[in-house]
Amino acid sequence: MKKALLISLAILVLAATSAAVERSGAGTIDGLWVATVSDSQVKFRLTVFGEDDWDEWNSTLKVARTRLSGLEFEKEHSFKLTGDAGAITFAGKFTGTRGSGNFTFAPDAGFVDFLEGKKFGRIEDKDLLFLLLGDIGKAYIQELERLGYTDISSSRLVDLAIHRVSLDYIKDMKAFGWQNLTLSKVVEFKIHGVTKEYVGEMINAGFKDMTPAKLVELKIHDVTPEFVQGLKVSGLGDVTLDRAVEFKIHDITKEYIDEMVKAGFKDMTPAKLVELKIHGATPEFIQAVKSSGLGEVTLDRAIEFKIHGIVEEYINAMVKAGFKDLTPEKLVELKIHGATPEFVRAVKSSGLGDLTLDRVIEFKIHGITKEYVDEIVKSGFKDLTPSKLVELKIHGATPQYIKDIRSAGFPDLPLEKILEFKIHGIDKDYIQYCRDLLKGKKELTPDLVVKMKINGI
Repeated sequence: MKKALLISLAILVLAATSAAVERSGAGTIDGLWVATVSDSQVKFRLTVFGEDDWDEWNSTLKVARTRLSGLEFEKEHSFKLTGDAGAITFAGKFTGTRGSGNFTFAPDAGFVDFLEGKKFGRIEDKDLLFLLLGDIGKAYIQELERLGYTDISSSRLVDLAIHRVSLDYIKDMKAFGWQNLTLSKVVEFKIHGVTKEYVGEMINAGFKDMTPAKLVELKIHDVTPEFVQGLKVSGLGDVTLDRAVEFKIHDITKEYIDEMVKAGFKDMTPAKLVELKIHGATPEFIQAVKSSGLGEVTLDRAIEFKIHGIVEEYINAMVKAGFKDLTPEKLVELKIHGATPEFVRAVKSSGLGDLTLDRVIEFKIHGITKEYVDEIVKSGFKDLTPSKLVELKIHGATPQYIKDIRSAGFPDLPLEKILEFKIHGIDKDYIQYCRDLLKGKKELTPDLVVKMKINGI
């Protein structure tokens, strides 16, 4: 049974009834009911409309037909559900397997006195209704006390009622030997569907030291005995409870493990499996990487490939670009620096001869593109080497800078001297300054410009 404020459903039920039913005076609760009936039980939905929106609520319950006195069909009539907590009088009609009408709940004053005598604290009419619906009476409470639960609150009683926690269920859970098993934990067990069969099967699976908290965690994550057994036969050794939960969270199944073993990883550990799954390294990905001619790819390398987005297509494209001796380490380095196959093909087409992987990475680090290379070549340097290009880029010798220096009266200045000019901060304006300073009295040579700059002239 779930307690919820299903206002929309309440409105539908209200619309189907000739007049709204409101809370009556103290000591009773009035509302509406709809129900479906089977051979053995009746399923009710009760709706109560309070004075305020927040006080409106619905409750569903299944009641054995034997608990309902006076139940009839195909006629307007009254019937009752009684218990220690009070009585519900239903008025309405069943047509076929469906019925609807009004109800009134009247608490039992003697039961209220009984609860007060047990020092349960204040209990509302609504709570008494829940106790009736949950079939919780004096005998239930007395048995709880016999089981060792002597400090029960009224709110805990209501929880037990709402979640249909039977005495048999409590006894079944206590039979597993947990020390100080609280009623709140028993309620939590019930909410998450922990049954004695489930606990027994998990114990049989090898988890004999389960705590109530861990048991709830296992159930929340749907760690079934079948799932655990599947892991245990996959050759991973001892699978702990925490690892079983982690495997379930990351969807590591026996099938996934078997596929990884087929991919050649026979020495996997649970921790490494989790790492593989976190990074999305599927068996298909592993097979693709291993078929790319890179030799032995370890688990750690496979994870690294996945982290950096190194896929089969990327590897094949690099091989097609002329790098047939690729290693896994060098592939990772290429990818880290963003050296795409397109970039590689572009710089290789710039007439620089054979470019090594290290040089490609260096180009990418320093932002040397095909466009940059072409511009430098257009400046007249046809014998460019990769190392000289890197040196130019490091010192910021742009194609425009080269043009400016050449237009300042040094049209045939070699690369080494251009680099020297750049290192010393010589630009076209400084060259013109030197020329104006000499006023034609002395020839202005590149070496003289450098000497003047060094001497602070």
